[in-house]
Amino acid sequence: MGSGPALVDAVLARLHDLPPEAAAAVLVGTLMVGKVGVPLPEDVLLLSTGYLASTGAFDLPAAIALGFFGALAGDALVFAVGRRFGEAVFELAPVRRLLPRSTVAAAQRRVRAHGGLACFGARFVPGMRGALFLSAGAMGIPPRTWITWDLLGACLTVPLTVGVGWALGDRIDQVLGAARHVQGGVVVGVLVLVVGYVAWKRGRGGRQEAGS
Repeated sequence: MGSGPALVDAVLARLHDLPPEAAAAVLVGTLMVGKVGVPLPEDVLLLSTGYLASTGAFDLPAAIALGFFGALAGDALVFAVGRRFGEAVFELAPVRRLLPRSTVAAAQRRVRAHGGLACFGARFVPGMRGALFLSAGAMGIPPRTWITWDLLGACLTVPLTVGVGWALGDRIDQVLGAARHVQGGVVVGVLVLVVGYVAWKRGRGGRQEAGS
């Protein structure tokens, strides 16, 4: 997985040079394949989607919609594979190569302990999303339960992450660098702090302009 950061940089460089329609297609596609082993972190791509919206490539609602579609389509693909093969999926060579045994075991424990709620929590745990959705499908979580919880989680994380990319604009490189190394639920906490800071700075600037 050492090639991950280099691949991310290459994709982002291409996105900046593509027409809006092509950039949207690439973003959706990479969000989908990121769930099946290609080292393209979802959070980095969502931040980049917001950044592209800040440059005028497409508007913010469209960027959020792209993020939703790509992220949920990737989640659905992994869940469907788990549901198709059952727990035998964990013995397939590609799965064994891409997902460490310890990660799979941790994901299975969460699904056993929390059922569908684990699908909601998966959206806040970047390093385990794929394993959690695969486990949910393989261990018999009903599709309606899975999509309900996953959608609820996405309603929180996708607009927040895309919004941070949009709000930061040209300062996005600093956050992208941090997002590649931050793990687990800390990602969401960092994003919340960044959103709060940006909102405070903008509000303060607006008050100063109104008073002058």
